[in-house]
Amino acid sequence: MLRLGHFPDAASDELCSHIVECRSCTELVSVESALRADRSRAMASAPVKSAGLVWWRAQLRKREQALVEVGRPLWGAQIFSAFLGLVMALVFLVWEVKQGSDPLQWIRSAGSVGTILSAILNAWGWQSLLGMTSAVTILAGFVVYFAWSLRHERD
Repeated sequence: MLRLGHFPDAASDELCSHIVECRSCTELVSVESALRADRSRAMASAPVKSAGLVWWRAQLRKREQALVEVGRPLWGAQIFSAFLGLVMALVFLVWEVKQGSDPLQWIRSAGSVGTILSAILNAWGWQSLLGMTSAVTILAGFVVYFAWSLRHERD
């Protein structure tokens, strides 16, 4: 009766007299009554927000978290691609120096991006440049795929 909140209204006279005589039952009723009164005051003072607002905020948090999780592997792939590009540029410069040419000479003599690109194509050939670009693109794709799959395996 206490748990359901029916005491003392629905209690029999016999039960009420027992509670008055029994010390443990009296303590139980007083503690339960105090807890119920506290709960009632707390429930009355708590602001109740609409269910639609709570749902909308939860959906917004879920979308923001999904965007953060999607961006992490892409950020890693971008850093890896930048690193790979720097390594390729360094390898190109070392190769040019070993060939006996000044790699910066044709850059200084070139006046525009088009002339720089044509100098690279003349030095390496379009097949080599296309092969390296394809290899970097395929490698970056694998990195993104594996980073994404590893991230979802941990979750």
